[in-house]
Amino acid sequence: LYQWRLFLAFLYLLSTWIQETALSLRGGQGMKKYFSLFSVFSRQSLKSFAIYRATAVITATFGVLFFTVECILGMVLFSLTDDIVGYSFQDYLLMISVASLITYLYQFFFASAHENLAEVILEGELDTVLLRPVNSLYYYSCFRQDYSCLINVLVVIPFIVGLYIQYNGFSIFNIIVFLLFIILAVLCVYIVNQLFVTLVFFFENSTRLLGLSEYLYDVATRPIAIYPKAIIKILMYVVPYGFVTNMSWQVPIRGLPLAAFVFLALWDVLGLMLANVLWNKGIKKYVSSN
Repeated sequence: LYQWRLFLAFLYLLSTWIQETALSLRGGQGMKKYFSLFSVFSRQSLKSFAIYRATAVITATFGVLFFTVECILGMVLFSLTDDIVGYSFQDYLLMISVASLITYLYQFFFASAHENLAEVILEGELDTVLLRPVNSLYYYSCFRQDYSCLINVLVVIPFIVGLYIQYNGFSIFNIIVFLLFIILAVLCVYIVNQLFVTLVFFFENSTRLLGLSEYLYDVATRPIAIYPKAIIKILMYVVPYGFVTNMSWQVPIRGLPLAAFVFLALWDVLGLMLANVLWNKGIKKYVSSN
């Protein structure tokens, strides 16, 4: 009961911050118009998905293929041993499955925007976004969803559920925390990628760093204990991909310390604030092609 009270108090504080942030968005209509705008983006993306079905199917197929390769790699590794730094084969499968779920959700909501943003900034083609009476960072982050990645989400969820059924000790509280933690994890991946892309405003050669986020996430989809202490600290606290991938899968069966949940939530809040500040400063350096 005490844990529930602390948890609900934290959610209240977080919702208050979100409400204040919503009121700060220009336009005087709060979040209502932004939800409406997102629904328009979703419908447009769904129409695009329907038009380019073949491309979407190919993209989804490759996503499933890469996930299958990860599973096969685990089978090879655990054919030689039953335990790797405290992870069983089932633990490993759960970790890469939940990590893949987080990746697919990020790709569904945000990857389409991030893929072309650096090029759009460098070529000075951001004008149409900046001239609209909405928050430009929100607009560009959410203007397109990739429904082919949603197919991968629907594929991996039954796999995850099937793995969790083999464990005991579930509780409704842990499942709720797990779902909230996944949301925070997706937001964390978005923030890191957004920060890397925003650097293009300030340093043209920073495009070479755009693949670093994906590389760090791939590194983090392994038991974090196998790495040197310096890398562990970076992946747990600086760019908390290791924290996300190594903690999230354990939540439904082992629970999550409240401090860990609060840490990721605070990291996301501070990350969003930093991303917004850098975006606004970057816009001042932006040069239009027109």
